[in-house]
Amino acid sequence: MSSHWLAGGSPSRRKGTAISLSGVSKQYPLPGGGNLVVFSKLDLRIDAGSFTAFLGPSGCGKSTLLRLISGLELPDSGTISVETASDGVGRRAGLMHQRFPTLPWLTVAENVGLGMNPENNNIAQGIRTAAPIAQERANYYLGRVGLFGWQDARPPELDLSGGMLQRLALASTLAMDPDPVLLDEPLGALDALTRRELQSLIRELHETEGGTYLIVTHDVDEALAVADRVVVLGPAGIGVLYDSQTASRPLDRESLVRLLRSTHLTFAAGTWSGYVPVQKTSMRQGTKAYEFWPGLSDEDRLTALRSGRAHGAFLTIQALATLEHRLQDLDLKVVHAFSRPTTSAICEHVLLHPRARSRSSLQWLLPGDGLEAAIVRRLDPTAFPSRVAMKDSRSACIAAVADGEADACIADLGFARRLLSMWQWFRLERRPLPATIWQDLWTLLVIPQAQIEILGDAVGRTVRRLARDAAAVPAVAAAKVHYPSFEESQRLLRDGVLHEAFRNWNGRCFPAVQDGDSLGEIRAK
Repeated sequence: MSSHWLAGGSPSRRKGTAISLSGVSKQYPLPGGGNLVVFSKLDLRIDAGSFTAFLGPSGCGKSTLLRLISGLELPDSGTISVETASDGVGRRAGLMHQRFPTLPWLTVAENVGLGMNPENNNIAQGIRTAAPIAQERANYYLGRVGLFGWQDARPPELDLSGGMLQRLALASTLAMDPDPVLLDEPLGALDALTRRELQSLIRELHETEGGTYLIVTHDVDEALAVADRVVVLGPAGIGVLYDSQTASRPLDRESLVRLLRSTHLTFAAGTWSGYVPVQKTSMRQGTKAYEFWPGLSDEDRLTALRSGRAHGAFLTIQALATLEHRLQDLDLKVVHAFSRPTTSAICEHVLLHPRARSRSSLQWLLPGDGLEAAIVRRLDPTAFPSRVAMKDSRSACIAAVADGEADACIADLGFARRLLSMWQWFRLERRPLPATIWQDLWTLLVIPQAQIEILGDAVGRTVRRLARDAAAVPAVAAAKVHYPSFEESQRLLRDGVLHEAFRNWNGRCFPAVQDGDSLGEIRAK
């Protein structure tokens, strides 16, 4: 038994172990091919006896970091050094998971004893075959977590609540006499009151008994409550975004919340099927830097931007031209030329009711100002206003044309096919747009200037990830749409190509890129 345990049933104070990561890289193979890079040449040092909290978006590698330090996983390259404590006692790392398993046929004390006697192959004996000092240690930690008196009960008999199970898990981890102590979202499933109680307990145990503690959490308040140091990890492959130990200006709670929000941006998107391949690829790549919010009309996307629920939005260049007078208050900046179709097969089409063949002039249904209105103005300039009626949504327009309320509408074929019955679908006539129109069907990512100022580096970082995911779209899907690279997008936004496309849709000026205001000016990593 280690010298950490003193006669009299209480632990001595540990000085802790220092942990050093140098050039650590870790990646995992993806089912669709390729690799998800979690860490790339990560350098990090954890001081002996410190308490460090790790924050970051889901999938950024927080739990992977704990597994690497504990030795459950090995890095692909680089070194991880866990230095022996100054008292000369070699200890095992103790890793507590959010869902800590218990063996229901063992008592509470026997569950605690499992990790204390690893050489004992008869786990049914558990704590009963351990040395008396180990029994004292188990009782001590059961008492510290509020479970003393339940040693001989079995978990099913107690019908343990979530809080009691987490207390048992904490006692089991600490009774191992571990160093470092690694806590992987240990309190994530608990109610607010129980969380606060256990946060206070964890902090007290560290202050009174010492040792090196590392905790992974999604809760900023929890990190600030228990830890001396806060480290924020960026999306997978990015590494450390913020370290309170090395930062020139420590961040307060609100600043930390804003930083965490910037690690996972939400983009409002429409119904166009060109979003789908990138969304699927981002899921396959494990990307957590951004999220698509699809199926929204132009009006809904503007509302999402104004409310702040979306950090940015995908809008067609035609919608930007048509809605220019309504966008001035948002001060939108185009930060990425997201896509352009390379074939009319996936472009917006004209859907015609059968009776339209016999008409010299068409009655149009549109969902309001935006892409469809801009297209109809170029296809049929005399239609406005007498032969144009409005519906609340694109789906309402498609359904109404299928029912014969009007002659024609503009629709994405994939969306229309999912909306209509088979009989309605085959009854309608579908005509592709003229090449002079669909070649200008650029989709752009726009972000309000106010958000750019708040998000800072996150804009360029996320756009790079978005462009990288788009570049990984399978060849079959990519053959129908062009997704510019990050570098090509910057060039397109600067060299006038998209300015000319914008003017083709009667825009007076390009609404985003101005002198000294290109995406290249936004600090991107």
